[in-house]
Amino acid sequence: MLRFLLLFLFLLTALFLAELWQPVEQHVIVPFTSAIAQVCVFIVDLFDANAIAHGKILQSTRNDFAISIERGCNGIEAVIILVSAMLAFPAPWKHKLAGIAVGVPLALAFSLLLGQVLLPGSPLDPRVHLAVIGLLLLVVVLAALLPARRALRVDPMVALRDE
Repeated sequence: MLRFLLLFLFLLTALFLAELWQPVEQHVIVPFTSAIAQVCVFIVDLFDANAIAHGKILQSTRNDFAISIERGCNGIEAVIILVSAMLAFPAPWKHKLAGIAVGVPLALAFSLLLGQVLLPGSPLDPRVHLAVIGLLLLVVVLAALLPARRALRVDPMVALRDE
């Protein structure tokens, strides 16, 4: 456990420092944010064809209303935390890479979904609290269910004999 914690903190620090480095921002963060803007325009176009993207800016062609996806709102921090945890976890590289390949798109999708749920409401809105509680419960249930299913496959007598 200590090895995981130390490695996780080291990777987290290294990746957050790398995010602040100008070449990483120019060649990774800016294209990543632009891609998120393009995905958002694609989703909005399903309902309203008046949206365009210019780099990290989403704009309505109908009334020129625009928003900019700024640092801290592009989901890269969630990806950094996920990748750090996956790389620090004691598992074969094949499993780590599979976890990253599945986890990164899911983390980005959940952050977009959570943004859609949280943006219209205020911090005192009960729907916001219910959405956050529901999402946390889902994470807890999945985190407990997956290892429990694996433990059910083990014969109790074999496990007791091994100890």
